Order: sequence, then C-alpha cells, then structure tokens
Amino acid sequence: MGVGEISSLAQRLIETTERALYEGIQQMRVGNRTGDVSSAIQRYVEPRGFNVPREYTGHGVGRKMHEGPQVPNYGTPGRGLCCVWV
Repeated sequence: MGVGEISSLAQRLIETTERALYEGIQQMRVGNRTGDVSSAIQRYVEPRGFNVPREYTGHGVGRKMHEGPQVPNYGTPGRGLCCVWV
C-alpha cells in the first residue's frame, strides 16, 4: 500500500514486488538452492514489465540482520548455494 495518492504504475510496482517476495519464499524448501529462489523472483517480475536490481540482493536472517546467504533477485534454478530453509 502506498502512502497518499500514488500513480497506477507505483501501485503495480508495489504489488509486483510484494508478490515476487512470496514467489521466492515458496521456493525455500530443503534441498533447493539460492538460484531456485532467485529465479522465481525474476520469473515473476520481468513478465510484468519491471526489471530486477542486479546490484542489490536479498539476504538471510539469523542471529544478526543481513547474514548470508546473499540471495540475488535473478538466477538459474538448481544453481547457487544449497540451503536448509527453515
């Protein structure tokens, strides 16, 4: 949800980024790799006319913020680190 009156493009961007987050989360299963998560995000965002930032990444959260692994917003399924998703 935007603050105040926002454009329809801004609203679409907000909705797309939120849904992309959930698409990535759905791939967080035991045995999947970071590329599975990254690819799911990219596959959701790009067909909707937006690009994923390649200079920023998502990240793990453990005992401290911004812990590894780094999770790009683009990738190839089956590649990257194998993680135990909780």
